[in-house]
Amino acid sequence: MKTTTCTRVLTLVLLALFFIGAPGCKKDKKNSPENFLNAYLEQSGFNQKSTDAGGFASEFGLFFTPLKPGSIKKIHVKIPGVQNSLRVTVWEVAANKVLFSQVMNVSTANTTTSLDVAALPLQQNVEYAISINSIPFYRRTRNDAGNAAYPFTCGNIKVLNYKWANGTTQSLPANIALNYYGGDMSFDFLPND
Repeated sequence: MKTTTCTRVLTLVLLALFFIGAPGCKKDKKNSPENFLNAYLEQSGFNQKSTDAGGFASEFGLFFTPLKPGSIKKIHVKIPGVQNSLRVTVWEVAANKVLFSQVMNVSTANTTTSLDVAALPLQQNVEYAISINSIPFYRRTRNDAGNAAYPFTCGNIKVLNYKWANGTTQSLPANIALNYYGGDMSFDFLPND
């Protein structure tokens, strides 16, 4: 009789542990990296029409704030041409400070080229920018040629605007364009929590 009762109790305890998990044995929930680009293109309407542009070097990019602290883990670039010296830069806007800069080799047109980076920490509600210096780029517009109504919240990234500057000089772009986006550049953002 005691054996049957002990077996039942042990069975109930094991079932309870199976269904609710043993204390201290729960798996940590890992955050997944987020990429804001598709949501930005959809919300802005800049996914409606795309043409290949270029002919002269430009520094252009997106200005944004993270809604949570986190880090950039990977940078992505896609352009409509080959460029073996495409420079990508991440800026802290208020300080006009370069946080990360590297030249990438884009060896195949119309294909995403990715660059792994050591975790680049970003603070919540601080304005940053990601820019590329490129000759070819996609000029993305709306079918109605209208302006985008910034900002756009795309997951944990709020896209504030798009800016550009002519030339090859590494400088924070200052000219705002509301009726198009030139790109593509984006990154994988991993929130801390």
